[in-house]
Formats: sequence, structure tokens, C-alpha cells
Amino acid sequence: MTAGGASFPMYVKGHGLWIKDPANEPKLLDALKKDNEITLKLTPARGAVTTDRYSLTGLSQALERVAKECS
Repeated sequence: MTAGGASFPMYVKGHGLWIKDPANEPKLLDALKKDNEITLKLTPARGAVTTDRYSLTGLSQALERVAKECS
């Protein structure tokens, strides 16, 4: 995953996408808050590599709400 100009290696487990190095989660969250889009480059075991982009519109507000409701 690329966000905020930084790359964050990820892996798939079950139906979820997880960061390979959990120690980088704070950096990932900061990057997500600063950017308006993420790019996922997916490399399957078989088949072609794909690149997808996703909007982060509203993410900062959602994270602020979660922090407020969960504190």
C-alpha cells in the first residue's frame, strides 16, 4: 500500500488486509490522514499484478469520531 508518499507492505489473511510490521501502524495512520488516496499494488500467487486506487475522503473525520466515541 502506498499512502502519503510512503510504502507499507501488507498481506492478506482470510478476508482482511494486514500491515506486515505492526510497529508501522502509527506511521500508516498518519499517512492515511495526510493523503486523499491510497494505492494498492496486489501481487497474487497466480495471475497478473493489479493496481487499485481508493479515495480516503472522509477518513480523517471518521477517525476523529472513533477517537471521540471510544475515549
